[in-house]
Order: sequence, then C-alpha cells, then structure tokens
Amino acid sequence: MTQPPPTDRSPRRPHPTDGDAAPLAALGDALRAVIVASDRYTDAAASRGTLHRTDLSALSLLMDAADAHVMTPGRLGASLGLSSPATTALVDRLERAGHVRRERLPSDRRAVGIRITDSAVEAGSDLYSPLVDELTAALAPVSAADLAVATRVLRLVETATHDAIATVASSSTTVRGSVRRAPEAAPHSG
Repeated sequence: MTQPPPTDRSPRRPHPTDGDAAPLAALGDALRAVIVASDRYTDAAASRGTLHRTDLSALSLLMDAADAHVMTPGRLGASLGLSSPATTALVDRLERAGHVRRERLPSDRRAVGIRITDSAVEAGSDLYSPLVDELTAALAPVSAADLAVATRVLRLVETATHDAIATVASSSTTVRGSVRRAPEAAPHSG
C-alpha cells in the first residue's frame, strides 16, 4: 500500500536521526551540554555575591545594548520576559546595589533609560573572569579560521533560537493540562 503524498509541500528538514544529519545531532548535543554548563556557571557565579540569575541576565543585556549601555525599562523587561512590576523590582534591586542608574533619555526627556555603572562592569568581570580564563586557555590551540567558523555557527544558532522563541510566544502552549497564552517575545537584533 502506498503512502499518500504529504500535504505540506515545504522541503523536509533533516532529522537528527537521519544518517546525513549525524553532525547536526552531535552539534545539538554539544550545544545542550554548553547551555547546561553555562547555566551551572551562572548559578555558581550568582551565589558568590548578591546578584540573582535575572540580575546577571539584565546586566548582560545592558552591556550589549547598542545605545551606550542604555535601555528602557520596558525593553529590558520584554527581553527578560518579565512583567512591568517584576522589571521595576529588578531595576530597583540593581539600583540599590549601585549596578544601574535611571536617567532621562536625551531623545525624549519624558522617557527613562537604565544605564549600567562601572561597578556593575567590575562585578561582572570579577564573576566571569574565571570562565574567560578557562575559555581562553581551552581555545588557544584553535586557529583563527576555525574560530571564525564557530562564531558563524553560533550566530546562526542564536538567530534560530530567537526565531523559535517568537514561534513559541505567538502560539498557545499547554502547561500542565491547561492552555495559556505564551508571553510576547522580545525583539532581537541579529
């Protein structure tokens, strides 16, 4: 008996169990291992001080902000998937610790921006320098060309992950037997 043709006419993506997709599956396994190790490092780094995991994520986003390390509270909250009250609590906590300051935006004096402080950069350096040292040593024998390929692959993974977040956020998800609307995905610059 013949199978009916698939109704979806889009090209079939290789599945990780396909013979030709074995390298993709190995990359997926390695990425999952890196994500778990990175999460564990972030937890360990956060436990050394007064910063929470969300605090570290917020500071990282602020350091990466295109506008001289300034971001509006709304954009910061959306990027972290936080509600407005949770974002306010986060910014208040970081401000009390001296890691951020609120300031009026020159483009719109009614709007407030969150700016990272030098003390936050120092704290981040203290928390992440052991990881940077280990990565520097581990990657020393890797050629510049191989690092460029790895960087390109990681940027593709980042873009695909943001696309998957948008897909999940735009659909209803089932959570423990109930259906709820997923939070809106934050825009990314990729």
